[in-house]
Amino acid sequence: MPHSYNSRQPCPYRCAGQCPDCRRLLSPSTREQVTTLNCDDCNHDFKVYGPVSLIRGPQYHPGCPERERVWRLFYQREQKEREKKEREKKEREKRESERRERAIKEERAKADRERRDEEREKEDRENKRREEETRKREQMERRSERRR
Repeated sequence: MPHSYNSRQPCPYRCAGQCPDCRRLLSPSTREQVTTLNCDDCNHDFKVYGPVSLIRGPQYHPGCPERERVWRLFYQREQKEREKKEREKKEREKRESERRERAIKEERAKADRERRDEEREKEDRENKRREEETRKREQMERRSERRR
């Protein structure tokens, strides 16, 4: 019997080993293991092939409309969680890149400030030296004028 669901999604009956197509995928030791469950929706008894540990969530007999609805909700929830994780990852990456860019800008600004400070100090030293030379020259000129 072929699968009646979208082949890109995992078989919803696989987890409890109820799908006749997937039953062959169970290991030989668990294939023969049978558990009888009671449908949570219509109280119908049905058999589950495979260990009970593989059974997740509420159980409905194969073909039960409630089962299809529950699995659809399950897949929708999984899809939303995946999309949410992807969104959070993108936001985290965006914040990280913004933080790196800010750090680079701050580093450049700091380097520019240091360079300007060094240039200003150099100009100040140069101006001081010139003033000192001018003052010495003027003193020498005054001394020479006094001697005359």
